[in-house]
Amino acid sequence: MNKIIVIPFVSEVHERSYYENILGVFRRYFEKHGIMFYDDIVSSDDKADIAAQKFRDYIVIGLILTGGTSSLVHKFMSKASLNKIILLAHSEHNSLASAVSARSKIRGEGSSALLYWCIDPRSLECEMISDYIIRVAKVLDYISSLKIVFIVDRDDKNVVERNFEKRFGLSIDLYSINDFINYINQISDEKIRETSKLIEERYDFRVSKDHIGRIARIYVGMKDLVNKYGYNVISIDCFPFIMRYKASPCIPLSMLNNEGVTAVCEADPVAMLGMILAKALSSSSGWIGNIVWTRSREIMFAHCTAALDILDEKPIATTHFETSLPYGVSGSLRKNVVTIISTDREFSKIYLARGRVIRSGLLTETSCRTQTIIELDVSSDKFVEYAPSNHHVIIFGDHLKEISDIASIYNISTISYEDLMR
Repeated sequence: MNKIIVIPFVSEVHERSYYENILGVFRRYFEKHGIMFYDDIVSSDDKADIAAQKFRDYIVIGLILTGGTSSLVHKFMSKASLNKIILLAHSEHNSLASAVSARSKIRGEGSSALLYWCIDPRSLECEMISDYIIRVAKVLDYISSLKIVFIVDRDDKNVVERNFEKRFGLSIDLYSINDFINYINQISDEKIRETSKLIEERYDFRVSKDHIGRIARIYVGMKDLVNKYGYNVISIDCFPFIMRYKASPCIPLSMLNNEGVTAVCEADPVAMLGMILAKALSSSSGWIGNIVWTRSREIMFAHCTAALDILDEKPIATTHFETSLPYGVSGSLRKNVVTIISTDREFSKIYLARGRVIRSGLLTETSCRTQTIIELDVSSDKFVEYAPSNHHVIIFGDHLKEISDIASIYNISTISYEDLMR
């Protein structure tokens, strides 16, 4: 991670003292965040070629210091074989004009460009826009670095997994449920006793504790898989696993998310995208929810697990809802402003809404064990009609703009639930 580079572009038609002064201003904005600056200025085709050779696999922020640079940016993109770039411009010396032209050329060849600009490079506005660009670039860098594994009972990837891989340029490894069960059954009893104590400390058991050891095996096995192969995203096809092993991965997923791993239920790439964005944008876990009902401006979501870091009290360990097997997790999500996200199976559209958590916990016995009611700013009556998928991810904080920008650079359309339902 942190393969982010700021590359300045200039035309030498402009006065050197001017653009070097502006370069110094922007350098301060980025370097205070530890973002690397290219040690040269791209002012010719030859320099564009040299930069392209060095930064082929970086997230590039193209700093457009002057006009007359759109062809240089385009040449750099072509030589580096990049399919996305972030452009930053300002109002002086035709900087913005060249940035718009560069974006047009880049998009015309099927690549993506995000363009941000400000008026006075020396202003607080420019500094704040630079800060925002860094947040977006860090998310793109995080996504590009992901290593993903799904624990499933099949050898071939399904269409949704392939769609995810194609859209984001990533690969999903498949690991056999049978191999996983064989592995966890061989974990030492000493390790399981130690882990069982940890689980018992972190969850309030309202049902028999006799099966904690089986849950400990799932947790240790998933953590070993992550550590051995360097995965930072792991998912498991829950129901085939539960029916074979007679225990649920809900507690292990809850714990792994709390430890910084993106751990996802049901081997679902749609939910996985939301959970990845939650980790990258909010520095805390997301929460996956099934739609239970809508009423007035409210929506209830439910699921049988929740990460420890997003709960406001010690969670309850109870039975898994559908199977009554050990264990589901019931907890109360923090009351906060949240972003709701889901996507279609092609990853061509992201649906977003902003809401507020107003109630959470075990609110009914007829749904998955963690339930949350979220209030929208508009009526929720048509939410089900427009929902592209069942699974929605709740991300803490208002991240509508960041997600829209990130979606744009992957050529994903953003659709506002609120606009649809007004």
